[in-house]
Amino acid sequence: MNGFAQHGLDEDAFGEKRGNIVQAFDAFPKAKPQYVTKTSGGGKWTVAMLIVSGWLILSELSRWWAGHETHTFAVEKGVGHDLQINLDITIPMQCPDIHINVQDAAGDRILAGDKLKRDPTNWKQWVDGAGVHRLGKDSEGRLITGEGFHEHEEGFGEEHVHDIVAMAGGKRQKFAKTPKLKWGPPGGDSCRIYGSLGVNKVQGDFHITARGHGYQEFAAAHLDHSVPTVYSVDSTTYGSRTVFTNQYAVTEQSHIVGERAVPGIFFKYDIEPMLLTVEESRDSFLRFVVKVVNVFSGVLVAGHWGFTLTEWATSVWGRRQRRKSEGVLNGRAHENVD
Repeated sequence: MNGFAQHGLDEDAFGEKRGNIVQAFDAFPKAKPQYVTKTSGGGKWTVAMLIVSGWLILSELSRWWAGHETHTFAVEKGVGHDLQINLDITIPMQCPDIHINVQDAAGDRILAGDKLKRDPTNWKQWVDGAGVHRLGKDSEGRLITGEGFHEHEEGFGEEHVHDIVAMAGGKRQKFAKTPKLKWGPPGGDSCRIYGSLGVNKVQGDFHITARGHGYQEFAAAHLDHSVPTVYSVDSTTYGSRTVFTNQYAVTEQSHIVGERAVPGIFFKYDIEPMLLTVEESRDSFLRFVVKVVNVFSGVLVAGHWGFTLTEWATSVWGRRQRRKSEGVLNGRAHENVD
């Protein structure tokens, strides 16, 4: 039998090596390289699995790091007496001709002009060539409210919980500086009013009107700038990472008044006893590791099945091609052997 009786069975090719205890207990013995047929499909599937695994793990990491928010509505139980209002507005009128005042439902009057800052400025420094304010607008002039807080240089856009908590503990400047006067009248043709104002937590009216002889010079056009909300961290009620703030909704209306009416800009505000709790949470690190292991294991299983199916399909296709190419006699001469 081709010399098999003389050579015998090569135990080194199929059996365990003597003296190797670890390989002797191997449940999956490996054949020598000369008895293995290498294919390029395995390397391609390995690279594909590494790419898919890396992409899925990175997406899982970003999702875990961002966390998720939980919104809960309830009736506010605590009674607060003070409400802080932040204002940043530019009016096309000189500062000495402007009067600012607040009157609430309790009958208290607050001289807001003494608590707010007023800087002379020029109207063209706050608008573009078409006279439209540059604050967070699209090509049609509509405000953009779906982008993040840091997408615009003036800090306009919706905020997330982690941004609010970070700003509450930081030392970020509340209001930007007023640009220097570069052209126009020496005292400027407009007035920027900005600052924080403490009012009673009841319904009230905040109005900006013309003072004395300035009625004829008053212009109702104005620019509302992005006003950062003041956040206070209370570590005694809910925890060290709890931030209390106020959320507001805005409606706008305007109408033409007669000659005897006082022109001005009026802000009417009302308080709703509604408490919205926005909680941001994140899964534990152990749970994140378990998810990553599951993702990687799933990719390995799917890659193994894909590699097995492609190898099977390749072998079937190869056998069919060989059957079509080889004839009955296969081009060889046959001899009769007695």
